[in-house]
Amino acid sequence: MFDPTEDKLDRDFDESMRMFEKAMVPIAEPIEPKQPARVLIAIDGSSQDAAIIEAATTLQKRFDATLLVLDARETDDEEAASPSIDSLLAIANSERLAKSSGTSYDQILAAIESRQPDLVVLPCPFGRDFQSIGAESIGTVVDVILSRSPVPLLIIRSTDQPLATACKQVAMVVSSECDAEPLAAGWALGLSSESASISLEVVMDREQLENLQAILEVLVPERTLEPEQLNTALAESHSRLHVAMQKAAQEAGLSYRLVPKATQTAPPLAGQEAVPQLIVLAYEIDDHFVHGFIMDRIRRSPHPVLVASTHQ
Repeated sequence: MFDPTEDKLDRDFDESMRMFEKAMVPIAEPIEPKQPARVLIAIDGSSQDAAIIEAATTLQKRFDATLLVLDARETDDEEAASPSIDSLLAIANSERLAKSSGTSYDQILAAIESRQPDLVVLPCPFGRDFQSIGAESIGTVVDVILSRSPVPLLIIRSTDQPLATACKQVAMVVSSECDAEPLAAGWALGLSSESASISLEVVMDREQLENLQAILEVLVPERTLEPEQLNTALAESHSRLHVAMQKAAQEAGLSYRLVPKATQTAPPLAGQEAVPQLIVLAYEIDDHFVHGFIMDRIRRSPHPVLVASTHQ
């Protein structure tokens, strides 16, 4: 015999399950791809100038960007300007900026304040050849600019990583959640080449893993952390960002993947291999852990690195 009460209970249960499943799907704010219209190019007379010129050419051609060219070496001698200036000024829609006084970072920060670019491109370490110092140093100039710049930085490292090629494979690398992640994701999507591959890499390095394991051993001595469980947890911790990036990448015709990396290797890096790629990092200025994470990733990466921060 038909029981209307039972039928209503079934309907209510089905509706409750649909609402629960809907609640499990994270609601993500849309990500707006970011592209530069005005780019400040800072050169230092090092071997990285060639890579800086290539990056400037790529940005101008792809985005019809205005290039603001600054010789930021610590010299008052205008006649001793780097030969790279002429090569940069030969690029369409470029303008040479007058030198100002002070340290290299003072000059760059003054140019940022006065000309308000959308993006700053500079070599790292500034004033030193990457090929001779390698990944051992970021340098004072880049460290200061990272802490004070109100606009994103595109940091050029090894000369064998041309930006035009690097933008075909873009990796946004995050660890703990950071307020600047949506902004960084916008730049990752905006700089990706047509039909590029983009990934969101959520990492937990060896020190984090060891600390977490030590805490768990105290709380639950018989319990061990399995990499599969950690990778699932990492993926879930950035589910909103993942959903938003996946949707934006699909709309832009880009291939996208989520890559959780809980590993005993220190640190888990996005591609130290020779294949060019662009690394994108989100920087929350007041977060000391994120600060160390950003510095370590720049220091160890031969690839171009874009940093978007909460200053912006």
